[in-house]
Amino acid sequence: MDSRSFARTFLAVVGVALASCGDPASEQIAPLDCIMDTGTSQIPTLIPAPAGYSVKYEVTGSGAGTITKIIYRDGTSTPVVVENPVLPWTETVILYPDMDVGIGMEGSVSNGRFEMKYNGTLNSSSGGSIGAKVSGNKVCEQQLRSSTTVD
Repeated sequence: MDSRSFARTFLAVVGVALASCGDPASEQIAPLDCIMDTGTSQIPTLIPAPAGYSVKYEVTGSGAGTITKIIYRDGTSTPVVVENPVLPWTETVILYPDMDVGIGMEGSVSNGRFEMKYNGTLNSSSGGSIGAKVSGNKVCEQQLRSSTTVD
């Protein structure tokens, strides 16, 4: 093999090797499915009737992703479904002892974070304990590492 043939072969091999090396930050990462819920629990019965909890449901997000559905409990027997919500999303309901509280969501995140939560406090006008609270939260997150070069 002469030196020019060797040089062409070497350059071809190096070219193929370099072409197959991609920038990790530019590679497509599959979105992470965010199908989750806080679980369903009952409002405590340790408060005198007709005391109720003011429960605020919230879903927030940042980065790249989509939420297709939010499902929450409002005291009726059937959960409420919100299709394609706009974030940030909030809803406040009044729940009474033995009613279910909880929130869920469906969506996906490719480079970002979603958080859903609920916080409930006993209505002060209902005469119950001021410190009585209910809460729950879940996070779905996928962060891509970005590559940087230093000269």
